Amino acid sequence: MNEPKKNGGELVVLETPVSEPEPKNTQALAVRSTFDIAPQQFQRGLDRRKKNRKALIAWVQEELKEGTDWGRIHVIKKDQCPDGKYCQNPYHFSKASLWKAGAEKICGMMGLKSSWPNFGRWEDKILDDGDINQILIRCELINDAGLLLSTGI
Repeated sequence: MNEPKKNGGELVVLETPVSEPEPKNTQALAVRSTFDIAPQQFQRGLDRRKKNRKALIAWVQEELKEGTDWGRIHVIKKDQCPDGKYCQNPYHFSKASLWKAGAEKICGMMGLKSSWPNFGRWEDKILDDGDINQILIRCELINDAGLLLSTGI
C-alpha cells in the first residue's frame, strides 16, 4: 500500500495493485478516481461528509443573520413598486442570496481565503481611462495549504 496522500484537505489512502508500477510523479496519485478505493472506506467517507455537511448547515442557519449576511433583493422597478425595500409583496423580491459578509464568515470558519487574481487589471483600467462597459472577475477559494479548491467567474 502507498503512503497516505493529502487530497483537497482530506486524507485519502490509495491501494496500488502489486502488478502496477509506482508512478514517477506523486501528483498522479491525487488524480485517481475516488471510486478506486475499497467500498467500506468509500462508505465511511460518505458518512463523514454527510455529518460534516449537516454540521455546517446547522452552523450557517444559527450564525448567519438575515439582512446582514444574506437576504432578498427587491427586483421590481421603482415605477412599478414605489415602496422599494419597504415593499411587503414577496413576489417582488429575489430568492435568498448569500451576501459578502456571510460569505466571509463561512470562508473564515472553513479556513478558506478568497483571491481575485484579475481584479488588478480592472483597477488599472479604471485608473487609465475610467470607461468600462463589461466586467469579468475571477474569484478563487484557497485552503490554508495554498491548494486551489474552487474558481468562480
